[in-house]
Amino acid sequence: MEGSCLCRGIKVRINAKPDAVHVCHCTDCRQFTGAIAAFLLPVSRDKVTITGYPSGYANKSDAGVTVKRYFCGNCGSSLYDIGGQETNMYYVHAGLFPSRTLPAPGKEIFLRSAEEWTIRYPGCKVSETEVKNLGP
Repeated sequence: MEGSCLCRGIKVRINAKPDAVHVCHCTDCRQFTGAIAAFLLPVSRDKVTITGYPSGYANKSDAGVTVKRYFCGNCGSSLYDIGGQETNMYYVHAGLFPSRTLPAPGKEIFLRSAEEWTIRYPGCKVSETEVKNLGP
């Protein structure tokens, strides 16, 4: 899979298509993406190639861990996150990729922050808080 930021200055290539999209409703993801949820592709770091020069920002998440969030310094597109103990995982923002190339959602997390009117995605594992509560 190959995608890019809006200005195409940063390209992201994933060498193995992820099994599912994770939908995160946490307040940080909402603010970072400017949307009511982030749609993330969990990918092992060794399966991702990034060309260009992302800018980054680190903060403590709703779960109390430090999350590094990367974006294009030119157009502002959110690119990927690296969080907590999982430094070998990238959570690549799904909107970078062409339409109809993404797997279906498999997990929804931080439902406690979701809008009341949002509809649950069928077949997803769900958690009111973080993903570690969902098991493997």
